[in-house]
Amino acid sequence: MKHLYILIFSNVLFIISINAQASFFKTVSTTSETNRTVSPGIEFNGYHYFTAATSTYLMRTTLWKTNGTATETIDFIDNEDDIYSAQAMFVFNNELYYLINELGISKILKTDGTTSVTFLEATNESPYLAIENRTMAVLNTNFIFSHGSQATGYELYISDGTPNNHTMVKDINPGSNSSAPIYFSKIANNKVVFIANDGSNGKEIWVTDGTTTGTNLVKDINPNGNASINGLTSFNGKAYFQLGNDIWETDGTEEGTIIFLNLRGHDNSETPFHIYKDHMYFTAYDASFNKVDLWKTDGTTAGSTILVSNLNYADVFKGTNDILFFAAQDDTHGYELWRTDGTVSGTHLTRDIVPGIEDGLLSNLSENDLGNGGDQLYFQAVYYDDDGNTDPDLHRELWTSDGTTTGTVLHTTINQTSTGSYPESFFNINDKLLFKADVTPEGNFSNQGLNLWSVDTNLLSVLEQENISNKLKVYPNPSSNSIAISNKDNINEVVIFSMDGREIKTINSNFGYISIHDLSSGTYLLSVKLKDGKHSTLKFLKQ
Repeated sequence: MKHLYILIFSNVLFIISINAQASFFKTVSTTSETNRTVSPGIEFNGYHYFTAATSTYLMRTTLWKTNGTATETIDFIDNEDDIYSAQAMFVFNNELYYLINELGISKILKTDGTTSVTFLEATNESPYLAIENRTMAVLNTNFIFSHGSQATGYELYISDGTPNNHTMVKDINPGSNSSAPIYFSKIANNKVVFIANDGSNGKEIWVTDGTTTGTNLVKDINPNGNASINGLTSFNGKAYFQLGNDIWETDGTEEGTIIFLNLRGHDNSETPFHIYKDHMYFTAYDASFNKVDLWKTDGTTAGSTILVSNLNYADVFKGTNDILFFAAQDDTHGYELWRTDGTVSGTHLTRDIVPGIEDGLLSNLSENDLGNGGDQLYFQAVYYDDDGNTDPDLHRELWTSDGTTTGTVLHTTINQTSTGSYPESFFNINDKLLFKADVTPEGNFSNQGLNLWSVDTNLLSVLEQENISNKLKVYPNPSSNSIAISNKDNINEVVIFSMDGREIKTINSNFGYISIHDLSSGTYLLSVKLKDGKHSTLKFLKQ
């Protein structure tokens, strides 16, 4: 009877979702080598630039771009034989910067989407081109980045984007040793805090305004050596980090670098903070029960609260229109999908996909393994029947969740054989959610070649749809310099967020002219607080 119920339930799900099945999008690589990979990258001028591995044996990658159509999904590098790797880095002044390795020489190039020029090339004297751990930030009409030479090591540099026009801001660790500035985090007053080692105080928090005199040690938190700072994250004009048993905050001054909350901070996560809408979420270890709690904060002590307790861990977050999903494990369930709407009652397990302590989600999950479908989350999951056996038709396939138990279901059996399609590496572009799946265009398993599949999405929330009907809109859209919001006399505050939930800036006046010239190209959200207390959300494209 149990198996009959599963069969009926599966058929019902099939009928419900038949008009929204995932579909084959495009073959990126047809080579016979196994284990092709995709790395989501950066949205720029209506395209998403992503890295695709063309040869794992030779460790070779190339840079692709797509606007959500198969015909406009192309190899941007064009498989040049002398280029062995390529990776999108950042967008500045309406140009995309990307790194390539050409004949063993690293180069940073920039492009307007059509023509590329070399911005910086590694040499024997200056071989260091840093690309990881947030080593770039915009400051006014310039950007700062980590770069270096044999003589200075990795240090802090600044540029206006002109090729080969870059200068060292400060030799923080004098001589050939590196200060290795990393984790750049924007704070108020157009400053950036970061972690660096000056050779005397160990790894500590530093601040810069892009000038030599304005680049200084903020505070020697650990006088006896390195401060084990974890998760430096921008939020509400300050930066937050976990250190030892505490959550700290800094405004870039010594007196403003203080303990925010004493929580026995969980120090095993590399990125313990996640910004979603106007709150920051993080986990903290409760030493009394040897468990982890999920917290949220608005940046004040009074606005900090526990949403759920007694988790073994919670580590991967992805926001949709109205729900923040995360992966977590407790003693009753395995590694499963959870959700929160920012309230205690709205924070809970979506569904125990594999009943009991077995895992429903993939181990070693990353943020790119969860896909934002607007009102739905897409992810890879396994399915077991009531006897503990893997159902071969549902093994490692595409699932979806609206945050409810009944709405957390198998979405598409992409692989028509019994192996599974292993959907992963999700990214959004123009109302399409693209992802890699280990199947051929016909829906049969293959670990050779690289195939992209897609799901149609609508990233407009219910509030945005109401805004359209109520004539609340942003214009011009898209725009490169400034935007305005209609019905501006009824607006109290506007907050600009990136599509991944990072707060960019807050505007409290002049809603008929909002400057966006300092934003990188891409899609952004406007959180509009009205004078009657209501909240609305708009979307705009910065060109």
